[in-house]
Formats: sequence, structure tokens, C-alpha cells
Amino acid sequence: AIDGVRVASGKDFDGETGELVSGLKDGTDVVHLGEETARKLFDANSDGATWMVTSVESRSRSNTGPVPFITSTLQQDSNQRLGLSVSDTMRAAQMLYEEGYISYMRTDSTHFSNDALDAGKAAVTEGYGANYLAEEDPNAKASRRKSKKKGKQDDNKNAQEAHEAIRPSIQEGGRFLVPREVPAHYKAKSGGAMLPDRALKLYELIYSRTTASFMKDQVLDQTSVVIER
Repeated sequence: AIDGVRVASGKDFDGETGELVSGLKDGTDVVHLGEETARKLFDANSDGATWMVTSVESRSRSNTGPVPFITSTLQQDSNQRLGLSVSDTMRAAQMLYEEGYISYMRTDSTHFSNDALDAGKAAVTEGYGANYLAEEDPNAKASRRKSKKKGKQDDNKNAQEAHEAIRPSIQEGGRFLVPREVPAHYKAKSGGAMLPDRALKLYELIYSRTTASFMKDQVLDQTSVVIER
């Protein structure tokens, strides 16, 4: 801790942006120990003393990729990442759905259709490379998770299969639109109108979550260093 405030660790950072997660204030809730702050601490406490590295410990850990959005998780993530209320989120989602950019936004299913599985795999392969694509598709991952929950059954399996997870709509060519393509696509189909900013940001969120669900587990290398004087 520095002046009674703990130093930010891995769980305090957004996995996508690298910034502190929403709600944490640097210097108040945690200390984001960047290079500049570290140098100031060193200069203030060196006093000509000799500092030594007494131990270095490295380890790796993996984070399982996220499951696709359902209504409740979309609302939660939209609030945390975009600052949108539930009603604002659903209005933006309704517009995206009506304009043909996302699947139906009221669902409790994490299931993808076969066409969506193909589009998701293509999005990861084309956008990031085939080496980022997980061996299991999101449906297979979901089935494996459910099988581990002993004694718990899907109370409404048919309803789950009837709808899909919230995802980008499949466009011409059997693909998802990359977020940067959406503004021009909307402008062309609407006669020159601009897609509202919050709708575009919500599409970006849905696209990112969908593609992430197709990716391999995230592997993080952590190194702990003890420095003494």
C-alpha cells in the first residue's frame, strides 16, 4: 500500500482497455503504479541507499473467455463500460435490432445458430488470425459448463433453443459487420442519416463480446518482484 491506499492489481484493470475498471478512482480507491509514480516513490525514498532485488517469481494463469450476451449481462456491461442506463441500453438495442444489425435483444439464451457459429469463426480468423480461434465453439463450451453443474437442469431448454444469444446480425456473404463498417452501411441504407453514437458503441460492445466468446482462453504472465534496501 502507498499512504494507506492499496496498489492496483490485475483484477482492477479492464481486460480490453487496460484502464482501471469503472468505479475505481486512481489515488483514492487504488494506486495505479505506473512508471512516473514509481520513479517519484523511488526518488522520495532512496536517500542514497542501495536497493536490491531479493526475489523474482513468475507464473501464468488463464482466464476463460466470456459467454455471449443475454439481456441481463448486456445491460450490466453497457452500464459499466458505456455508462448507459437499462432503458437507454434497451432503446439503443431496439434500434439496432429494427435496423437489422443485431439479433433479438430480449433473450436468456447463450446459444448460437449454425450460421452464427460460422460467422463468428470467420470474424475471429479474419480480424485476429486463426491461432486465436478456440477449438471449442461457444455452444460446445456452454454444454460443457452445464454438464459440470451436477444436479442442475435447464428448466426451459426449448425456450433457450428458440432464441439466440445477443449477437451481430449476419449480413450479405454470411458475415458480421465489423464496427467500423456500420456507420457507412447505415448511412447508405437510410439515405444519408447518421447512426446515433450510443447505438454504435453498443454495437461495438456486442461485436467484441461475440468475437471474444469464440477465442482461446486469455493467458496472463504475472511477475512479482521484491525489492529491499
